[in-house]
Amino acid sequence: MTTRLDPTSGAKIILALFRFRPRHAPDAETEAAIAHLTGVLSAIDGFIAHRDYLASDGEVLTLVEFASTPALDRWRDHPEHMLAKLHDGQRTMASWTVEIGEVLEKYDSAHPRFTREA
Repeated sequence: MTTRLDPTSGAKIILALFRFRPRHAPDAETEAAIAHLTGVLSAIDGFIAHRDYLASDGEVLTLVEFASTPALDRWRDHPEHMLAKLHDGQRTMASWTVEIGEVLEKYDSAHPRFTREA
């Protein structure tokens, strides 16, 4: 099934890609901060999902999906998120980048193009 997301319908998926290189393995304080912020993120109106990936070279990629740009803005501007960026970011990350984009089309393995006739 292919879903072409119509920009006039108001239906969107906004992707935030957060890539970073940790300075060191996370300590107990960092793990607790991550768990807390994950809860804060999950409570944002318009949050859809998030996943973390670890590359073989040590880079971490966090992919976050939002239902709208205002939902992303609520996360970006959330006071606890802003404090964590200032306090924990420099202490725990050697470098980082954020990339934001909008999904234009979405399809999956059930799409007829990718299935075989029996």
